[in-house]
Amino acid sequence: MNVEPAKKWVNFFNSNRMSA
Repeated sequence: MNVEPAKKWVNFFNSNRMSA
C-alpha cells in the first residue's frame, strides 16, 4: 500500500475544513 492515497485524503479533509 502506498502513502499517496492517505495524503490525498488528508488534503481533501483539510480543504473541506477550510471551506467550512
